[in-house]
Amino acid sequence: MSVVFKVEWLIEVCCKWLSNRMKQDMDDDEKLFVFEECLYILQKLKQSDMMDVLVAKIAAIDNSSFITQYFQEFDKLDTVQIELMLKLGKSNSELFLRTVQQNLISKHELGENIKYLLQKMNLPFCYEANIELYTAMLDTISNLEDISVADMRFVLQLTAETIRLISLRNDKRDNDRGTRVLFDEKKLTTLRENCQTLKDVSDAASNDQVTSMLEVVELLLWVFYNNPPKSDEMDHLSVH
Repeated sequence: MSVVFKVEWLIEVCCKWLSNRMKQDMDDDEKLFVFEECLYILQKLKQSDMMDVLVAKIAAIDNSSFITQYFQEFDKLDTVQIELMLKLGKSNSELFLRTVQQNLISKHELGENIKYLLQKMNLPFCYEANIELYTAMLDTISNLEDISVADMRFVLQLTAETIRLISLRNDKRDNDRGTRVLFDEKKLTTLRENCQTLKDVSDAASNDQVTSMLEVVELLLWVFYNNPPKSDEMDHLSVH
């Protein structure tokens, strides 16, 4: 009501009431209620103060169950809601990789929200922290029946950028240690011949057949490039 009639004093009272609720211990249901109220203020009044306070209060604790609950209707969320969940989840790469996986079940193509989440996730960190989940996610995407050429190119671009960032990070680490890791081209050629699927890459990594992070991401891109969802689209796929 205070928002509908734009009564400033009533808005202030409502914000104070909401602030008091934030000071209490909150279970997931209470978090959801307070979050939705703060979201309403953010989107209708264009005031971010209440949401900032809420995020600051609960971001330091484990919000996995709350985020999982909030993502139950993932396709209906807007980009603001997705970004706020990323803030609350912080470095929980497993949670967001599983979110992508679960929201591709029974799907035939990438949805806009999945693409937005992939763009906003820290994919290099996700790869380093959860290589098996990361490769499983790419495997699921590559097997989508009706994925478009544009969406396949989008995923390849993300993969290439992930490789680039990991490479830069590894170069810095090597320089700090005074060492440098180079590709063994003969070994990499053999690995390429043996790795025809993303599962092959994951198995190779798990069995210590690769000794460098860059070897793994190079193999990921190799498999992704050579096993597109539709073989007749191969000539049209490129990474810029």
